[in-house]
Amino acid sequence: MSSASDGLRKIKAVLERDETVEQADLSLIGGKVCPACNRKYPKDSLSAVCTKDRTLLMIDREHLQVTTGVLNESRFARRYQIKRFVGEGDLTQVYLAHDMETWGEVLIKLIKPHMLGTPRRIRRFADALQETMSLQHPGIVKVLDSGIMAETKAAPPQVYVVVENLKTYKSLKTILHKTGPMAPYVVIETMLKACEILQYAFEQGWLHKDLKPSNIFISLEGEQVSVKISDFGVAERMFRSLEWETNATKTASIYGHAAYIAPEVAFGAGGGGSKTSADAGNSDEGAAGSGGSIGENTVASEIYSLGCIMYHVLKGMQPFEGNNDFDTLTQHMGKRPKPFADELKVPKELEAIIMKCLEKDSKGRYNGFGELAGALNTVT
Repeated sequence: MSSASDGLRKIKAVLERDETVEQADLSLIGGKVCPACNRKYPKDSLSAVCTKDRTLLMIDREHLQVTTGVLNESRFARRYQIKRFVGEGDLTQVYLAHDMETWGEVLIKLIKPHMLGTPRRIRRFADALQETMSLQHPGIVKVLDSGIMAETKAAPPQVYVVVENLKTYKSLKTILHKTGPMAPYVVIETMLKACEILQYAFEQGWLHKDLKPSNIFISLEGEQVSVKISDFGVAERMFRSLEWETNATKTASIYGHAAYIAPEVAFGAGGGGSKTSADAGNSDEGAAGSGGSIGENTVASEIYSLGCIMYHVLKGMQPFEGNNDFDTLTQHMGKRPKPFADELKVPKELEAIIMKCLEKDSKGRYNGFGELAGALNTVT
């Protein structure tokens, strides 16, 4: 219990910092970028090649152009006053803003221009974003607004989405970075809440399709864990709506973070058939399926992603990490994750649950979010 209490104290220290969002590294504006893995380097970096894959670095001109243009806007979309640049992910740049209509703080996510292409594709994706506003659950980050900003001299056309500002929440990625491996109690409680949220979304016809530590957020009140999940279907709908073809993961047109993708999504192996009825909570029919095609997400692939996340936040290391994205994906296909070291104090029952989530054959995993939650509830 003392180790669990220590883990809770560390997380609370991160959550209680007096900041609504993490401060961005402003030295990255106008810096360098690796075109292969998208790793960022400060503008004063002396590196000429990427330290991860030895690819020649390039000046990140798009990042500089977009960020400078947005920060110089006195009023974004005629409603939002940009306060500061927060950071960026693979698909978006994020800004903290003041909503002049509600007088509250919000986060504005700008889709990176090179992801969008033609005006027709920009419109199609902006329309797809509107669909996410139908998801109304306290555990899903609220999408408040979305639209398109017209091209200006300072910036290209911009698709944006406005979401609630998670003032008391931090992502699992941030907590892991600040505290190291997380306490099993917190991980179990987080995943129980995540299963409930994902089951609700599934009943509305949604799968997330890009689960990773950076879009699962938690807050603590005493020992009670609250969870919110962001970016439902954004990566998948971007690539599907825009007929995207990319070598970003070196495996044709798949989407999502290579560290958390199920093997059948990457390579079409081990089942992964589509489940269409909204009974994945406890159903033993169709959740895993068989004969799936490349890039096809199912409840079973979502459970695999949850297994990868649990492994990562408990151990402090991803279950598979190659020299590049393709290497990582092939490890999902043919390599077994290493067991947890005894000093991490991960209960054997929890380790067994994670390993079942990480079965290569989707039919060997849990049949639904409800069954996974039931297993997690048995861990003592």
